[in-house]
Parts: sequence; C-alpha cells; structure tokens
Amino acid sequence: PLMRNLRYGLQEKSAHRFNTLADILSKIARKVSKNRKFKLNQQALINMILLCKSKKVTPVLITTPFTVYYNQYVSDQFLYDFYTTINEIAVTQGVSYYDYSHDKRFETNLQYFGDADHLNPEGAIYFTNLLMEEVPELSAYLASH
Repeated sequence: PLMRNLRYGLQEKSAHRFNTLADILSKIARKVSKNRKFKLNQQALINMILLCKSKKVTPVLITTPFTVYYNQYVSDQFLYDFYTTINEIAVTQGVSYYDYSHDKRFETNLQYFGDADHLNPEGAIYFTNLLMEEVPELSAYLASH
C-alpha cells in the first residue's frame, strides 16, 4: 500500500516528473525507515527458505533494481538494518543474496520503470535476462530443465 501511491503518481518516464515527486518519495522513505515489520517477517522468510529446500528447490534472495530517485531517500539506518538482517539470513540459511538495488544499468534508465521502485514489462524482461546470465543457481536450473 505504501508504494502503491507511487505507482499512480509516476506515470511519466521523464526525470523531471521523478524529481517533482521528491517530497512524496522522501515522506515514504521516512515511513519505510521507521517501519520495523521486516524484522517481524524474518521468520516468515526463513520458513519460505526451509519450504523451498524441503521441496528440493534452491532458494535465492534478490533485491530488485530501484531508481536513483528512490535510492536517494532511503536512510543509511534503514540500509544498515536491512543488509544486516538479509545477510544474516542468507548466511545462516546457506542461500545466496544478490543485490540489484543500486545497479547502474537501471538506476537512471527510467524507461525500465513503471514507478520509482517497480520495473515495467520492458524492465522486467531486461532484468530477467540479466538474472539468467548472472545468477548461477538460475543458470544451473535452466540448464537442467
């Protein structure tokens, strides 16, 4: 729900349009930074990883790309909390983590985004192709099926 508001406000793909929403992004980022639900959801994520492993599916954790306009409003404290948590889960559960949130191939290429943090169909296809090339677990799966 928090990010849904962005989807409706970011219909144009111009940098000017994204800049005009700086106040909205800042407000949302402040709310997200104060939101500690991701800590409450740690066990749910671990449960999903365990379920995948029990079904002989190799889980991987991926943070999808965001625009520079989104990233500039995410606080250092939020990033620290998030990366500490996600890396701890990845290590303790023995899964790989791939972070594309600040990927230079996406950050300023607004043609790939429907809003500041969601890829549009063109961006999703491009990202999927990158994942098939760059994520060894996915490459291995595709080669065996």
